[in-house]
Amino acid sequence: MLQQLSRFAVLIAFAGITGCGGGPGGDNKPVTISGKVTVAGKGPLAGGTIQFVDSSAPDKKLTAPIGADGRYQVLNAQLGDYKVTVDNTAIKASKPPSGGEVPGMPMPKYMPIDRKYAQPKTSGLSTKVSGNAHTYDIELN
Repeated sequence: MLQQLSRFAVLIAFAGITGCGGGPGGDNKPVTISGKVTVAGKGPLAGGTIQFVDSSAPDKKLTAPIGADGRYQVLNAQLGDYKVTVDNTAIKASKPPSGGEVPGMPMPKYMPIDRKYAQPKTSGLSTKVSGNAHTYDIELN
């Protein structure tokens, strides 16, 4: 019995030294992903959404708006591999508010992109998040 307790104590001590779960090295701190989405030969993609789908848990998705300058920022990501989607179809259907555009907040102009980018299985976009901050710039064809 004493030998079993000693083994258990060694296992507990080892787990405390090495860490448990939460990603590589036991690090479970939130990571910020940021970057810019551009369209080849046309410049920044003005508006839309970007989504990061956790490759190990596809039901875990992080979504952020893409700004008029093509930039985005996703908060609270975890370390790991992500499939990425970009979709701007909502801009095509949006209309300016009644009374016209709001001063200083121009409506993004719709720029057509291939529909394949809107689905994780067909986008061809992926990234591995590591470190405290992660930059992922995307150029769409």
